[in-house]
Amino acid sequence: MSKLKTNNEAFLSTGFMLMVSTLVVNIGNYAFNLLTGRILSPEAFGEANFLVTCLLAVSFVATAFQLTAAKFSDPQNQLSDLAWILGFMICAGVLVFSNNIADAFQLTSETSLSLLAMAVPFYFVMSVGRGKLQGDLHFGRFAITYQVEMWARLIVGIGMVALFRSAWGVVIGLLVSIGSGFIYTNLAQKTSKTAAIHIKSFEGFSTFFGATLLYELSQIVINNSDVLIVKHYFTTQEAGLYAALALIGRVVYFGTWSVVMVLFPKVIEQKKKGLPTHQLLVKSFAIVALIAAIIVAGCLAFSEWIVGTLFGKNYLSISTYLWQYASVTALFACANVWVYYHLSLDRKTPILLSLLAGILQFFLLYVKHGNFGDVIQGQCISMLFLFFSLLVYHFVVTTRYFSFNPKNIQLS
Repeated sequence: MSKLKTNNEAFLSTGFMLMVSTLVVNIGNYAFNLLTGRILSPEAFGEANFLVTCLLAVSFVATAFQLTAAKFSDPQNQLSDLAWILGFMICAGVLVFSNNIADAFQLTSETSLSLLAMAVPFYFVMSVGRGKLQGDLHFGRFAITYQVEMWARLIVGIGMVALFRSAWGVVIGLLVSIGSGFIYTNLAQKTSKTAAIHIKSFEGFSTFFGATLLYELSQIVINNSDVLIVKHYFTTQEAGLYAALALIGRVVYFGTWSVVMVLFPKVIEQKKKGLPTHQLLVKSFAIVALIAAIIVAGCLAFSEWIVGTLFGKNYLSISTYLWQYASVTALFACANVWVYYHLSLDRKTPILLSLLAGILQFFLLYVKHGNFGDVIQGQCISMLFLFFSLLVYHFVVTTRYFSFNPKNIQLS
């Protein structure tokens, strides 16, 4: 019992620094987006947000590299090589179809998107390095990689946005931030000791990476399909307004992301030591649910003040939708805790459930997108499906009240 208590205390102490650092990073990222919205017109902000959304989509794929590197050591650099290859493939695809993408999403120029695509390989390789630091529990160096990236984006990006008064400032800021993070992560790896976590088999390595990549692809659909649908079907001004709504509403997701980042390696560590992990899940879920509830309540009570303060009077029309969007994001954030917990235990069913939720959301938004309310309603339905399906799954694989043994059921 005392050993379990010691491990729980270690979880809180080692994770606290990362959680604080992640909070600072998220505040910096929000400051970047908010200041961009303040400086640019809704039309220009809509285009700038599209580019940021593209990078966010890339970051989910990068997370698959990061989590795989956190779970397995990579002495032969297989994962780094794969990161370079996949990164260059995505870059080439964007360059070839840049004109079509620009037309589909009403961009003023395809050049900015092409330049951003060139940074994708470096972003993927940087994520492999971050995963090694995360898996070795070097939370200090791991946290600093995000700090370096955030401060470079904030300082350079806002300066360039103020100078150019267009999405070009955002592009320059993103490129500088990725380059800075890439350089520091490489230096941090060279000065850290690698933990003795070895790839037992290429099959196990590739299976985990493939499953994680599939889950992160579902995250791309869930997190970005609404912004892309609005950018394609709505006017440029409406797209800018919705971008502001999504930015504020997603504070729930990014405000709780640090909890998941700490939970994943700690569950793996507990499992390797043969110690129980369920208490880590309970504490992590309680923290996320509490933060989410506070944010949603704030969005409901002070919606106009929040929107007016952050973006100004030109964006006040979105205030009525704010608490609804935040509620949807809260469901997604809570569901993510369960998904990453079971993923760290090599259970794959939550990935399938997440993928189904993403497909359902895209279908609902594609079919009905007449106004912002329709878009939010479609997301709400898909997130309720994800939340309750994960709740049922977790109950089935962990309950002791069934007359049968859950291990005999092919759920994971």
